[in-house]
Amino acid sequence: WRRLNRQSHGVVYTLGLHSPIIEVYRKRYNGRGPYLEELAASVATLKAHSPRTPIALVTDHEDNINASMAKLFDQIVVQKGKVHVSWGDVIPAVLATPWQRSLFLDLDVKVCADIEHMFDWLEYYDIGVVAEPYPFSHP
Repeated sequence: WRRLNRQSHGVVYTLGLHSPIIEVYRKRYNGRGPYLEELAASVATLKAHSPRTPIALVTDHEDNINASMAKLFDQIVVQKGKVHVSWGDVIPAVLATPWQRSLFLDLDVKVCADIEHMFDWLEYYDIGVVAEPYPFSHP
């Protein structure tokens, strides 16, 4: 079991965690290219609007992130194991988070205001989700 600081909180991102199982996404989600650029952009908006919020990255391999990207995070968690479910990277990342209260952000999220108040909501709720801002359908 992990030791958690009961008073702690932070944001967690994921990169390359054994999934998604869809091949085209797997090729893009390997720690290089578009996903890495999206991650850097999201972290930049978080730091600009919520500079006190700690940030962790959960990944499945050290090679998924280079040294300059590693400097963007307060903690990097390397999680070994196999997860073979579509979009299954979120649950292992949240379970591996180093904080008592964690806010998971997708790589393409742009933070537009300070998010510190959102951690207070976790006093009353175990989980919260936000729906896609547009209708989403699969073929």
